[in-house]
Amino acid sequence: MSRHRFYTLNGKVYEPCPPEVAQAQWEDLSQLVLLASTISEEVSVFTIFLGIDHRTDQGGPPILFETLVVGGRWDGCYERYTSYETAETRHHQIVSEVHVTLGQDENRSE
Repeated sequence: MSRHRFYTLNGKVYEPCPPEVAQAQWEDLSQLVLLASTISEEVSVFTIFLGIDHRTDQGGPPILFETLVVGGRWDGCYERYTSYETAETRHHQIVSEVHVTLGQDENRSE
């Protein structure tokens, strides 16, 4: 069975699309950012719609969402997901975890 590689987001539901449609959505990257949280001046968390299936095997649904931490101790850490709902939930959980870690780092420097 052939897998789709490119997707577009319609609300919270992803749909297969031709490559040129996926490429067009990358022209305005702000449309791909689903959630953005600023933790401090140095640390932010972003959850985005990737538009390309990042699954490397043939089993399971496409991996199309990613949460990325930029800055601080967790800089460059990311997780990928198969659904909008999971991405949204994990975004908020990661923001909370980074807040806790940032608070611990601030307490150590005092």
